[in-house]
Amino acid sequence: MLAAMLDGQREPAGPSPDGARPDAQQDSPAAGSPGRQLHRPPRVPPADDAGPLDGLTARVDEVTARIEEQIAPYARAVEQLDEIAGVGITSAQELIAEIGIDMSRFRTAGHLVSWAKFAPIDRSSAGKSKGGSTGKGNPWLAATLGEIVTAAARTDTFLGERYHRIARRRGKRRAIVAVGNSILTIIWHLLSDPDASYHDLGHGYYQARSDSRHRERDLIRKLERLKPARPSPSASRRPGTSSLTISRT
Repeated sequence: MLAAMLDGQREPAGPSPDGARPDAQQDSPAAGSPGRQLHRPPRVPPADDAGPLDGLTARVDEVTARIEEQIAPYARAVEQLDEIAGVGITSAQELIAEIGIDMSRFRTAGHLVSWAKFAPIDRSSAGKSKGGSTGKGNPWLAATLGEIVTAAARTDTFLGERYHRIARRRGKRRAIVAVGNSILTIIWHLLSDPDASYHDLGHGYYQARSDSRHRERDLIRKLERLKPARPSPSASRRPGTSSLTISRT
């Protein structure tokens, strides 16, 4: 069978004229069995594929040149956004194409987040919290932010740590929305000030902040122990005496 497949045969040999099953000798291609043959289609020479591929490459180069020409006036904004963890040159260009650089249209960072539909919604009923959809915003912006969050989650940065902290407690989808919210907030502050630059808080930001709070509470407890205890009025009375005074006339 393997020999027949190697010789090009793809189907078993046809039945014999008398209806009997052909034996092994008849099935063998070497015995000249009349089995049907499936021939492979002729392969296209590599040279024929080079033409369309070169055309697509030239088209990609043309579009890339047009993008660079259009984004040239916003080079400073691209540099600012490129400093954010997870954001590259391409994703920065996509953000500017979808959001723009004029942040005066959004009074606060929260307005930008709400417009992009990355504001978390938490609905509660009868004391039970129910998650709600953030709504349908710009699909191109949402896709770009999703890629940025995924890239930032692989870095040892503040955004990466924030993603993993939320993903452990609330799930990956909520983590993407929360970190995307933070990224949009950063974008609003950067584009609102051309001289601003992004400074990462570091991977250990939450741990350092938690340790400082614990240290502060410990010091407060130690100070409270050092204060002299004030005697209560009931402790200054003699045992067995009453606070009621009876005057005799």
